[in-house]
Amino acid sequence: MEKVLVTVLLPVYNNPNINLCIDSVLKQSYKDFELLIIDNASTDNTVEVIKSYDDPRIKLVINEENIGPTGSLNKGVNLINTKYIARIDADDLMLENRLEKQVRFLENNPEYGIVGSWTRHIDTNNNLYEINKLCTTDEGIRKYLNIQSPFYHPAVMIRNSVLKDNNLNYDLNIRVAVEYKLWNEILKYSKGCNLPEVLTYYRVGDSNSLTAANPFKRLQEYLNVRELVCNENNQSEILKSLKIERKEKKNIFDCIRIFNILNNYLKNTNKRNEDYESLKSCIYSRIYEAIALENDTMLGSILNKAMRLYKS
Repeated sequence: MEKVLVTVLLPVYNNPNINLCIDSVLKQSYKDFELLIIDNASTDNTVEVIKSYDDPRIKLVINEENIGPTGSLNKGVNLINTKYIARIDADDLMLENRLEKQVRFLENNPEYGIVGSWTRHIDTNNNLYEINKLCTTDEGIRKYLNIQSPFYHPAVMIRNSVLKDNNLNYDLNIRVAVEYKLWNEILKYSKGCNLPEVLTYYRVGDSNSLTAANPFKRLQEYLNVRELVCNENNQSEILKSLKIERKEKKNIFDCIRIFNILNNYLKNTNKRNEDYESLKSCIYSRIYEAIALENDTMLGSILNKAMRLYKS
């Protein structure tokens, strides 16, 4: 058997979809991998489901106590010694050629430390809908990074040496935006790419998930990490927008200022650039959220309609 190059890192806690996720990993066209499952002291039958699989590639570690999702991620990263780490979450699904394509890309492009992909949303009833197209080039990803996270966490494969050589890990002080800061750190030492095809199904609609719970807190964490990222990348104009975005109540002048700053950021990108449409969608979504999130007024309604017209 050839040396295993990839470990799939799967943290889990009380998840009814764990069997679907595991099945999608075991059906990969690329066979030489390990599946490291970190169970975070589940209280349901999650562990029994995992143990029902008879596949030597599955390695199960059970936490004696719940150390939080970030703690489980760091525990997994510290246990992994393979060349690459592929992420997946217990709610999500891998398409069968994902590992094969991401391994091939990283093997052929040693200057890249992280590769993701486009994703497609899947709901709680396993219905497929919206495709999420992120920037694909290193240049586009770095531009996207100053607005929001440029990778879908459960869709990435990371070059382990970039983490180990630079002592990088997930920040325990961050909960729901934990990956955003790590991407910024990885991109200091290597290039990044998203393969321009759907290789992961990303589940939405679970009211118990971290990304669904407490959207205001989630927004504030993203703004905190985004401020850190923009400070490190010397994005003084974006920082001005962030200061306004943090305001709980915004007047029309605040909204116009946010729009002008972020729209000017987009204007600096050539419309013929392959990442232009993804960056445009990202920026206009951020503008929309920034000016409409707390506004349920006539002003908010007018701004919402204006944004829809401008984006169309």
